[in-house]
Amino acid sequence: MSRIIAGIALVAALAFLAVSGVINARFGWSIGQSDFDSQVYASLSVASDILKAVCVVFLVTAWAQKNYISFGIAALLFVLTTVYSITSAIGFNALNRDTLQNERELNRAQYQALTSDMEKAREDLEALPIHRPAEVIDADIQAKQQRRRWTATKACTDATVPQSRTFCEAYHLLQAELAAAKKAEELNHQIGDLNRQLASLDQAVSSDTVDPQLSALSDLIGQKENNIRSAMNLLLAILCELGSGLGLYLTLNYIRQTDAKKKPLKTTPSSVLSIDHFVADRITQNKGASVYGGDLFQAFKAWVSANNAADLEMSNSMFGRLMGERFDKRKVGGRIKYFDIQLVTS
Repeated sequence: MSRIIAGIALVAALAFLAVSGVINARFGWSIGQSDFDSQVYASLSVASDILKAVCVVFLVTAWAQKNYISFGIAALLFVLTTVYSITSAIGFNALNRDTLQNERELNRAQYQALTSDMEKAREDLEALPIHRPAEVIDADIQAKQQRRRWTATKACTDATVPQSRTFCEAYHLLQAELAAAKKAEELNHQIGDLNRQLASLDQAVSSDTVDPQLSALSDLIGQKENNIRSAMNLLLAILCELGSGLGLYLTLNYIRQTDAKKKPLKTTPSSVLSIDHFVADRITQNKGASVYGGDLFQAFKAWVSANNAADLEMSNSMFGRLMGERFDKRKVGGRIKYFDIQLVTS
């Protein structure tokens, strides 16, 4: 199970690091004045993001080794790279959210314009005179053009007698009715197109607000949308950058500790014997007394040196493991301490 948890955590940590790198690179690219400048800023952003994650390891290692100069340098680099990454992430989030808001506003404006065009088209359609279908009217016109009066009036351009004028008036009425029918067809086609465009925008403008999420949060906590937008940008930036900066170290440290628990510490008979001799020679039981682990290990090293037992030297972790099997060992204030024992002066 621990392997599965470690694997999931490692994937998540690497995802945080990758996303953070992409965000910082994209924002760094956006502030360049030329392609070369954009490449420089993007490369700087990625390098800063990687250094931010590595600085955590430097910090822990320097603190454990009591190398305070290295710790201070690593801390300064970690703070600077983290602040830079957070500001880049805030800028990236703000640009994306503003783009989304502008797109929503554009959709709403387009929707309103289409709705206005739809109302105008329907008003124009209702204002048209009553008419028959264009095909029927066109057939009547063609029939009139076959009559003798059509030829006699030179296609209704020379109607001099009453019968001819009556014929041409009826012909022109048919032409007007045909124009109304064609206009109706055009308006119906326009209304159909507008309906399709409005349907495609219905989901985008279904909410009464430009940003439904901000509106809901504003109603919930009673803050202005601009303040909530800024707070959310900051929250996302901090989450992304802390996840990318600390997630990898925490995951790798968990894996290391899990593996260390599974692997038994190897001790040779001579190392066990050296501990027994050291305990008998330099340690005595004393209820209420205590000794820091570092002091005890230094005493052990001095004892090994004084007894010319260089082959019995061991690491601090092995020494702590063996001593912990013999005495009450606890961590106090970040330091290992052994209780109810005291060192005997040699």
